[in-house]
Amino acid sequence: MTRRALAIAFALLAATAVGCNSDDKKPFQTTNQSPAIEPPPGFKPPEPKAEAKPPAAGAKVELKVAESAEIDAAVKANAGKIVVIDVWATWCGPCKAEFHHLVDLHARRGKDGVACMSVAWDQPEDEEKALRFLTEKGATFPNFLLARDEKDTKKWLDRYDIGAIPVVLVFGRDGKLAKNFFGDADTKFSYVDVNKLVETLLK
Repeated sequence: MTRRALAIAFALLAATAVGCNSDDKKPFQTTNQSPAIEPPPGFKPPEPKAEAKPPAAGAKVELKVAESAEIDAAVKANAGKIVVIDVWATWCGPCKAEFHHLVDLHARRGKDGVACMSVAWDQPEDEEKALRFLTEKGATFPNFLLARDEKDTKKWLDRYDIGAIPVVLVFGRDGKLAKNFFGDADTKFSYVDVNKLVETLLK
């Protein structure tokens, strides 16, 4: 048999050995009738695309209209944990685009001592709209909507130097603010930055 014939025969054998598999983690799994083919050195299966997940059975998404004192109390109640607060609004496109990262952080690290919360900077009449968005994202952690008492709201926003959103506030185990992540044009951030700080604070 010529070298060309041998090459063709080997290629046909390899093609029949690899089967279709919906499990992205095992792309080289084969049938019992075919010899297994080892993946090439350094091969890494593709990461599955992240998608928003519905709330787990029994979990409920809630939104509470609150004054700043109630938000502060929620942070204090989680002393000993890393607290991450995402400040967002239904009228803020970038806020909604990145919000799923907070849900993901809660799912990954909630059991490890990370308490996730959200604060909606919306008008009271948009409460239903905000709750609908939170429900779609599966935000089963504490969610607050600023009560729109102008003086109280301004006091809370000024305390953390919030003039534009999205903003993510990260508090250490001691309850003190570790870092403000601002989303304005000059100081853009991503949840990669937030996650790095969280992992550092967890050590």
